[in-house]
Amino acid sequence: MADPLSIAASIAALLQLTQVAVAGLANIKDAANERSAIRDEVIYLTGLLFNLSGQVTSDKLWSGVVTVLSSPRGPLELLKEALEQLVKRLSPAGGLTKIGNSLAWPFQKKEIDEILRKIERQKSLIMLAMENTQLWVMVCVPSKLHADVL
Repeated sequence: MADPLSIAASIAALLQLTQVAVAGLANIKDAANERSAIRDEVIYLTGLLFNLSGQVTSDKLWSGVVTVLSSPRGPLELLKEALEQLVKRLSPAGGLTKIGNSLAWPFQKKEIDEILRKIERQKSLIMLAMENTQLWVMVCVPSKLHADVL
């Protein structure tokens, strides 16, 4: 099992990528609908990652779930790849092309849809793992209250 602090650091790196992506979107003009769709997806992802980060550092059960999620080619790694792809496309190139790229929308619709699908797919897997863990805790781990009633 991976160390919960290293997993939390991986989640923190993902959170940093979400901030860079949102900042990059703010520097692009045109394509308001596409920018909004990406921004909304990244902001929803940010909330999920904050929740996951808080849980992994406070509960050993959660750290086990996150260890699975952070496995090689797992949802956290695939999220990192999608966010890096997004950030790379939003970062202006150097030199004279920097000016042009910082003003023009850098994506094709197909590319936007593909990145959003990747993010949504991994986000769904993370939410499913979190929900299953919560259900397991509620059903299988009796609380003090339940112990008192029995």
